[in-house]
Amino acid sequence: MSSAPITSVFNDGYIAQVYEAYRRDPASVDESWRQYFRFAEQLSGSVSTSTTVAADPVYLRKVAGAAALVDAIRQYGHLAVQLDPLGSSPPGAS
Repeated sequence: MSSAPITSVFNDGYIAQVYEAYRRDPASVDESWRQYFRFAEQLSGSVSTSTTVAADPVYLRKVAGAAALVDAIRQYGHLAVQLDPLGSSPPGAS
């Protein structure tokens, strides 16, 4: 069994697509997804009846940029860390 969370940068688009299908017709998605979305709607405290959401392209670009930045820090952040606690140069460095 995977320990990865169900939501991540990689599958948010798929979840959004399944959620839109759920909002149009709950019977069109698997029961496990219906339970997931019902629970999420209960946690949020509001159930939207609108099936269309106008997305601002500028906002979406900012969100995508922030997600890319977080992913880059996660992948390459270790390269910017000073590993020697004394601050000396590594052996062989000029």
